[in-house]
Amino acid sequence: MKRTGILSVVFSLFLVTSANATHILELSHPDDTTNFHKIELLSSNVFDGSFYVWTYKVTSAGGGDTKALSHWLIDICTDYFDHATDTGGTAISIKTPGSPDPTLGIPGLKFDDEYSDDEMREVKIYMTKALEITQAQVGIKSGQNLLYGEIDAPSCECKDDEVPEPATIALVGAGIVGLTARRKRLI
Repeated sequence: MKRTGILSVVFSLFLVTSANATHILELSHPDDTTNFHKIELLSSNVFDGSFYVWTYKVTSAGGGDTKALSHWLIDICTDYFDHATDTGGTAISIKTPGSPDPTLGIPGLKFDDEYSDDEMREVKIYMTKALEITQAQVGIKSGQNLLYGEIDAPSCECKDDEVPEPATIALVGAGIVGLTARRKRLI
């Protein structure tokens, strides 16, 4: 009986940790294979009591043909956007489809302060609702180079609060199995 309970807990913990994957985007000058700008999604839909927070780590390349990050933009849905913060004190603005960023040519949240070589900043995007994950276009201006890629970001589709995540169902199932096993042992 103890082995079944332990296996259920281990299996449930595996489901919980595997559901929290991160996504990393690396971009560099075409001739530079050693220096990359890196944007990493650290967490998504973390409720802080008021907002659902999406946290990214943004690192500027250092040296080589890839120049430091001048500014960058992420094309997220702004329907549920409230505000964003950047540990570098960056000026943040919204570029609309009708008035996209003039340099990168795409809409979204623009983070408009230059980075130093190898500088890392934490960027938090605060949304008013828990949102599904989608692929969003990212644009980076680095020296005279314009670099583009995609990363996980908030979509315009709200998460359905009525349907529990698979990890939650597994935890409840493990608890029921454990209680059933314990009850049988007591009878």
